[in-house]
Amino acid sequence: MGCGGSKEDVEAQPVLEETPVSVPNVQSEEAQEQIQVIETLQIDETKPSETTFIASVLRARQLHSDNVEIMTDCCTRLQSHNRGLKNYIAIADAQAVQEAVDAGWIGSCNDKKLIAVLCSRTKTQLQKTIKAYFQLYDKDLRKVVKGETGGDYGRMMYYAMSSRDSYIADVIDQACGGFGCDESMLVDLFVMFGQERLYAGKKVWEDKHDKSLIDYLNKELGHSYRHLRGLILKLLKDPQDAEDEVDEEKLTLQADMLRAETQKWTILGNDFNEDLVSETLSVNSVAANQRLAVLYENKYNQSLVKALEGKCAKRFHSALSGLLMERTDYIAKRLEEAFKGWTTDRKVLVRFLGGLDGDLMLGVAAAYERKYQRPLDHAVRNEIRGDGHMERACLTWLRALAEPTGGSEEFTEVDIESHGGEAPKLAHMLDALLIENDALLRFIVSLDVEVIREAVKGYGTDDTKLIRALATRNKQFLARVSVSYRAAYGEPLQKLVDEECDGWYAYLAKFLVVQEAQADSMLLDQALNTNGANKKNEQPETDVKALIEFLCARHPARVRAVKKKWEAANDMSLIDRLHDSLDGDMRRVALTMLKGKRDTDDNDEEVDEALVKKQTKRLFACVVEEPDVKETIDILCINSIGQNQAVSALFEDTYDMSLGRALGKAFAGNVKNALLALLQGPAQWYAASLRAAFQGMSHCDKTVCRILGAHDKNDVVQIALAYEKKYDTPLKADVASYCKGNYKRLAVAWIDLPDQLGQPTKKINLPTVASMDEAAKKSIGRNKIIDNDEDVDDDDENPENIPNPSSPLYKAKIRKWTRKLKEAEDLGNVYKAAYYRRLLVMYPPAPPGNPLLTGYLEALKAEYENGDKGIVKEWLHSGDGS
Repeated sequence: MGCGGSKEDVEAQPVLEETPVSVPNVQSEEAQEQIQVIETLQIDETKPSETTFIASVLRARQLHSDNVEIMTDCCTRLQSHNRGLKNYIAIADAQAVQEAVDAGWIGSCNDKKLIAVLCSRTKTQLQKTIKAYFQLYDKDLRKVVKGETGGDYGRMMYYAMSSRDSYIADVIDQACGGFGCDESMLVDLFVMFGQERLYAGKKVWEDKHDKSLIDYLNKELGHSYRHLRGLILKLLKDPQDAEDEVDEEKLTLQADMLRAETQKWTILGNDFNEDLVSETLSVNSVAANQRLAVLYENKYNQSLVKALEGKCAKRFHSALSGLLMERTDYIAKRLEEAFKGWTTDRKVLVRFLGGLDGDLMLGVAAAYERKYQRPLDHAVRNEIRGDGHMERACLTWLRALAEPTGGSEEFTEVDIESHGGEAPKLAHMLDALLIENDALLRFIVSLDVEVIREAVKGYGTDDTKLIRALATRNKQFLARVSVSYRAAYGEPLQKLVDEECDGWYAYLAKFLVVQEAQADSMLLDQALNTNGANKKNEQPETDVKALIEFLCARHPARVRAVKKKWEAANDMSLIDRLHDSLDGDMRRVALTMLKGKRDTDDNDEEVDEALVKKQTKRLFACVVEEPDVKETIDILCINSIGQNQAVSALFEDTYDMSLGRALGKAFAGNVKNALLALLQGPAQWYAASLRAAFQGMSHCDKTVCRILGAHDKNDVVQIALAYEKKYDTPLKADVASYCKGNYKRLAVAWIDLPDQLGQPTKKINLPTVASMDEAAKKSIGRNKIIDNDEDVDDDDENPENIPNPSSPLYKAKIRKWTRKLKEAEDLGNVYKAAYYRRLLVMYPPAPPGNPLLTGYLEALKAEYENGDKGIVKEWLHSGDGS
């Protein structure tokens, strides 16, 4: 059986050991349409009783977006699932980097692949890749890449792989390392980022060097740069105004102060006060500084930048000028300056580009194009054209077309508790998580396409890589891979399988790479020999075994879906086709099953007990006493699986023989096999069919491929469990014994390897319609009771309205308060319950001197002194009739 090939077992990708740690507006029509597309991918009309985790999240979002508890549960679990997908990408990226580093001759590196992996990710995702690389290879990825690259290309890669915080520490080291200090580099850094980001970078630098950054900068920036040093330290540690705060009155006073300072002349003994200017601009927000510059220019007919020129040192002036601009405008300006001159200042270029990602990168690109009327990537390409790896790395980093999350992490990688339990904010985050989930899956599809292409191109096929790519995915995902593969390389996966695989290896693989509906169509075509040669114009021979598998072991919804598809493709009625190709009792079985009259409630476990008893008696009569195949078929073909199993169990208990044995004695051949299939659950029947295939002498490979290949991974798991339970042998062990070569490796992998992208098995629990109706009734009742209570509260509180204890009205009051107490306790209204309990304590249910009070006082003492909770309430109920 099968063909030869490698004997090693295929293993799944390793899993990243993780400790829990800009997209379109998700309210926009475009985003909502994207979510609707996601929803359609989660619906399988052939499995009406099944749903996916994502489908349950979508339903929760649709029906319960105002429920804080449900929205929190959805966000928490989907965020965790998405992080698992990101970790998978990190593992794949780490392996791809290692392959790039190990490529070719000793000392060579596949730079194209290295750039494709590392320069098309966000800094957040790259940190996961760095961690995964440590886990897999026990090496620092940044050091490995630094050793494989060099020059400006190497620096670009090094800056790109730094985290957002470590980038700041790296630039400080670069600025202050070696001889002297590059003050312009520090100016760029401290103008480029806000205080929060700078402070995080400060912590990274101090952790790395075990010293104070403040002390270090004091040492590196000497007396001649004291004013610049003062400004940098203020930016680092002084609190700044909120970004949205613009105080016009305050800014007007600042403009007047700056005018006074810029009019001073040192020659007249009036020194320019650098510290005062630093104090002003460093504390203002960016928006406030921009507004200050406008106010100054409007009032004094001169730009503030021009007014400050010549009043202070060049580097200090550059820093002050930068603080008066939008950060993205400043970076765009510095990039344009790097392009000017005889040659491009590539050190400045890679330093700025390596620090950009996410919204900041988008903002800089937009600012550059607005200011200089050309796209930033076009400018970069023109300035470094022909510089091979450097050009490719910069342009890939700028475009970031393959960013895994679609830029959604700004909304998805936040603490869920930060939304303060507000349902609209949680629903907004959930929309972003859904879009991110789809973006991650699309990205992994593109990775799989390239993995498969790499496995088959060149001399020979890397079967291990190909089998892993196929066997660790579910059928729905493989269908997406097939579509993307066709778009990229002009052919579907089935054609690739035909070209690169052979024998039963190819036969099984062709079933695996299509969804279950398409696999069912393939099975039906084989059963009917639709494509078979027919030289004499005769009806093609029907494979009845395959037909039984299709009709009797599939859910009726799957049968109906394939029937519709087959008839559209062949322009004929499937019922007519079966009527012509079958005869006798097998024809009756097939037509009855195909007409879809089988009882298929969502819960097949529910049975009609009265009908079970009636059918058991009828089956004994028409199977054992006087065989009647027509009635037997009518009963078993219409029942649900659960109903048939209940009938089978009662038959055995009543008549001391199994219904299966009775059918075996009464009927033979294909009819017997079809009826027996209806008595078992699908997993049990497929397990038995596989066992028979392994022990048979012919056509066993075709059966194995059909059963394993036509079912998704979760169904194959159930078949494997049923197989081991029936035969006390793992299914994969028998597959390994009876199959050979790559055919065996693929079959075992499909059974044994998990779906590495599988959704959580536990769905989102949603309230039922009945529970929501009950809650609504309680809410209405509670409001009604509260309204009624409010009508009597004032009267009950007033001692003048309390009747005399000897009056009949007093007893009525007691009864009313007791009833109100019970209603409040049933509704969980703590305040109301306490209120009526207090009234009952204050006004005992008897006039003074009544012997009943003795019991009442004893009940009070028992509850409030001895801790016998609830005894007063019990006593009150017992005393109602007195």
